Amino acid sequence: MHKVIAFDGGGIRGILTATLLERLAAAYPALVGNATLLAGTSSGGIIALSLATGMSPSAVRQLCVDSGPKIFDESWGSLGGWFTSKYDNDGLRETLTAVFGGMTLGALAKEVLVSSFDLDYDDPQEAGEYSRRWKAKFFTNRPADKDRIELALDVALSTSAAPTYFPICKGYIDGGVIANNPSVAALAQVLAPPVGQPNAYGNPGNVLLLSLGSGMSFKWIDETNASWGKLDWIQDGRIIEIMMEGVADVADFQCAQILAGRYKRLAPAFPPGETVDLDDVEKIRYLSRFAQEVEIAPAVQWLNAVGW
Repeated sequence: MHKVIAFDGGGIRGILTATLLERLAAAYPALVGNATLLAGTSSGGIIALSLATGMSPSAVRQLCVDSGPKIFDESWGSLGGWFTSKYDNDGLRETLTAVFGGMTLGALAKEVLVSSFDLDYDDPQEAGEYSRRWKAKFFTNRPADKDRIELALDVALSTSAAPTYFPICKGYIDGGVIANNPSVAALAQVLAPPVGQPNAYGNPGNVLLLSLGSGMSFKWIDETNASWGKLDWIQDGRIIEIMMEGVADVADFQCAQILAGRYKRLAPAFPPGETVDLDDVEKIRYLSRFAQEVEIAPAVQWLNAVGW
């Protein structure tokens, strides 16, 4: 049986994801140890990679809380991100270097899948002809996988390089543009031909998947026939959030249809009127408190029922 934990992206809201994980692991201690694949995007990718080094859920949660103000530090004068990225990634790099050092993906103790997006993909051998383009990227560390030589630090920076928020990292940007909820990508990986760790051999009946969200704010747009231009769509980062939440909802629908009772999603919504932007460090305490109030009993019951 392949057991997958997938972590959504969400910037500072990764505190919510990590706290939910900590609570679930306290209620079901074998949760992370029994997982055969950890998948993540952006902040969720950092959570997955950190767990794969052997960090405990509590240590990962504390990392998210402590590093937030350093990572989302606008003091370098970006003018709100209009002409350059809102933040440099110095604080993020410093935080991640302390976690991963020079560790490669191949050195991790767990199988991982981390999403990103390659802005300049070019592999003539794979494509069969010259075809320079942009392309979705999923970093993995299965045996014989070429990504095993990649530094975990670089992968963590690449998956979290959110457009307008952080600089492009070695030609990659945040995986949230294609898989903010990486559940379906993780499912595809375990259904692929067997390589290394226990595989599902094309049978979704041999897969259990727990998906953890990063919190949803009740937002909507009440324009029904507006002819919006670029400024309307990019203001307040709305188009980025629409894309991220949209692809997350699609992945949730697909996993629920394919896996049915072998799939569980825990993705709480914030109370009406409460919004938490991806970089809102002023909400760190709120996120921690809110995460402690989320009802996790159904998820724990599911873990017990499926024999995780």
